[in-house]
Amino acid sequence: MPCEPLISNLMTSSSRKRRDANSRCIVEGSLLFDESLGSFYFVDEEVYPIPLNRDDFISLEQLESESALLKLKPHKAPDIDLIPNEVIKEMYLANKTWFTSFFNTLLSNANFPKAWKIAIITLIPKPNKDYSSTLHYRLICLLPTWGKLLDKIISNRISYYLESKRYFSDKRYGFRKNRSTITALQSIKNYVDQAYSEENMVCLVSLDFKNTFNSVN
Repeated sequence: MPCEPLISNLMTSSSRKRRDANSRCIVEGSLLFDESLGSFYFVDEEVYPIPLNRDDFISLEQLESESALLKLKPHKAPDIDLIPNEVIKEMYLANKTWFTSFFNTLLSNANFPKAWKIAIITLIPKPNKDYSSTLHYRLICLLPTWGKLLDKIISNRISYYLESKRYFSDKRYGFRKNRSTITALQSIKNYVDQAYSEENMVCLVSLDFKNTFNSVN
């Protein structure tokens, strides 16, 4: 390659040593990439049936429903039922027992009302784009707050179960409590610093999937 002599001249003996010692990462890149993706989840070859025994259902505690409800943001655009978040909060404060019992009934009967799955879709134009193309709009779905509350309650229970059983890899940062892009970047920095101190090479692959959420089936 034409650039090889120039690169060789610019490299110090220590950096050349690191390159030679770690050149295999280029050859084995695909294998390392597969292993990295696989390490995000623990794979179990056995398939377990979905549990249908409702006697195992643990009743919803008032604290669980309240935790989901307190995260509702005020002054949000109403959904298809035109009930603002502020009204739902007032309903909860007026009768907390009924509120918790209502969601307990839905959960114990495995019932997620279809009406709560109907969304109002709003198109938000991306700045400085050709608006004749549908690709240059962001889709905002306004879902009923009742459905979002039930979804949050279920999500919290699933997250708690998976975290308590340690089913997540320590390398996973998305959609986990006390983790964010900041903690992910800090982990990368620590890894790079360690490799640098040991005169090793680091390969970083960054992926950005186009129209990811629009393509979810």
